[in-house]
Amino acid sequence: VKNADFSKGMTPAYRKDSQQIFKSLKLKLKELSKKHKESKGKGLSFLSLPVTSPTELALINEAKKVLPEAKWHNWEPLHDDNSTAAAKTFLTANNFDIQVCYDLSKAATVLSLDSDFMMNEKNTLKLMQDYSERRRVYRDKDSGKYEKEMGNRLYSVEATFTVTNSSADHRLRLRASEVADFAFALAKIIVSKTNANSEIKKVVNSFKGKTAFGALNKTNSGTDFLHTVAEELLINKSKSAIIVGMNQPAEIHLLGYVLNSVLGNVGRTVNFTEKAAKSDNLLAESIQLLNNDMVAGNVETLVILDGNPVYNAPADLEFGKAIKKVKEVVTLSLFPNETTQLSKTIIPKSHYLESWGDTRSFDGTISFVQPLISPL
Repeated sequence: VKNADFSKGMTPAYRKDSQQIFKSLKLKLKELSKKHKESKGKGLSFLSLPVTSPTELALINEAKKVLPEAKWHNWEPLHDDNSTAAAKTFLTANNFDIQVCYDLSKAATVLSLDSDFMMNEKNTLKLMQDYSERRRVYRDKDSGKYEKEMGNRLYSVEATFTVTNSSADHRLRLRASEVADFAFALAKIIVSKTNANSEIKKVVNSFKGKTAFGALNKTNSGTDFLHTVAEELLINKSKSAIIVGMNQPAEIHLLGYVLNSVLGNVGRTVNFTEKAAKSDNLLAESIQLLNNDMVAGNVETLVILDGNPVYNAPADLEFGKAIKKVKEVVTLSLFPNETTQLSKTIIPKSHYLESWGDTRSFDGTISFVQPLISPL
């Protein structure tokens, strides 16, 4: 509860007045619950991280039935909004419950466009495992000869020396702002040598470079790299993958999906699945909508289910100023942080190592979570 001394941690289980603290907390929450049930959730907003727990998602859906006027928002600073928005456009879907899943175990040629998929993207462990497995050299036990039926080649276009970049067979250093020009230059070559429909060819061929990438084509290394990548992608149709980094704009992600489709990769090395981390909207749009409601005075009670939006929401929103206009802020948190400092009611969260639960992995597999330590 507000003004409680949590200097030794958020869980006051061993404090002398802990029973009184939890009693006051229960009364406060009961009071808020009764108030908003009567109004069907009007003036009530929730903010949480994207939801990966099927049980938590089921509870949220039940709460939406009881509180139909309440608003639900999601936010985390490291997100894949651009990829999701592009996938929605590519598949002409009705919602944002879509994610792209790469299967590099079937890819003979991999092109990484500003994507550190071995370290800082989604599903990195699986991608790195599949990529590495195709490079494994097998030795025949009887003859002693080395056999290698599989193999792959990695081309990387990045501005920094990442784990993926350092593992690439061929690397081209470009500014992140120049990746778009490279992608369209590559697209022009590919669509001219495939059966891409006329609309795709029209869009690709009408693109004009906006950066200094044009200078790259004046150097032999740049020209060779571009044409070599295009040639190998065309040779390995349906056995290649173009991966665009999450920091690239949605338009480049969409171009990547289109090129993968033209090359016959969709359904083989590139698949679209139900999103593991659920959210009703793009995260950047969701936090913007919440911020607008707070500034307009439309949020009477804000319940923050973990996270620290005061610290990591986009700076131009000035979320810390907006949240001060909310009458009641209830925050569930494991640690004291910038958000709890502006909250009137603080609920200590159990550490994940002491908790039961369930979760959905990136490929959709549902697993149980059990505690590894005794309750703190």
